[in-house]
Amino acid sequence: MTAEGFALGVDLGTSHTVAVLRWPDGRTRPLLFDGVPLLPSAVYLDPNGALHGQAALGEWIASILRAFGDVEFQVVGQPLIALDRSRLMFEWVGTSRMTGALDPPGFAPTGRRMRVQGVDLWRMRDGRIEAPPQPARSAAPTS
Repeated sequence: MTAEGFALGVDLGTSHTVAVLRWPDGRTRPLLFDGVPLLPSAVYLDPNGALHGQAALGEWIASILRAFGDVEFQVVGQPLIALDRSRLMFEWVGTSRMTGALDPPGFAPTGRRMRVQGVDLWRMRDGRIEAPPQPARSAAPTS
């Protein structure tokens, strides 16, 4: 987006969103969210319809791991690698037995096995998995 020489760039990443503002003279500054230039992209919608941030998502995932403690994941087929080797994508399948309560939403253990599947996209740099950026506590304008 531009307005009279200003530009706003937004990167909607898998785990974090970053926005940078550019002035007409070329200076740039990351936009800060609660004093940090990274905004968690992950959110969690609870059973009551309330939207929560990354901390609540982490708590919900922990409750899933308590309910399904013996989870195992397997890669399905061959990974897909971008021609420029910047991204790696693969399909996976996870299986587990429900041995604990799932709360929220308050389901009792069933003892049954369950199966989930998904796809991961990993970013690569110099032949290695790129770690997500860590939040910085302050950011100064750059030239």
